[in-house]
Amino acid sequence: SPQLGNLKILDQIFGEATKQPGMTFIAAKFDGILGLAYPRISVEGAEPFFDNVMKQKLVEKNVFSFYL
Repeated sequence: SPQLGNLKILDQIFGEATKQPGMTFIAAKFDGILGLAYPRISVEGAEPFFDNVMKQKLVEKNVFSFYL
């Protein structure tokens, strides 16, 4: 099960992309992608990470943010 800090997310589907087209990922300055899609547009019906976190009530408020 994936873990983020002290949160252990049970039954989270994980997909590994080993090859991507184009130059975007060759020069990228990041380590990966965390799927935050709406459930209705997720790949093959996989439950998005934060939806799973909310369903398991692992956070006090159903809010997330990120820094650019």
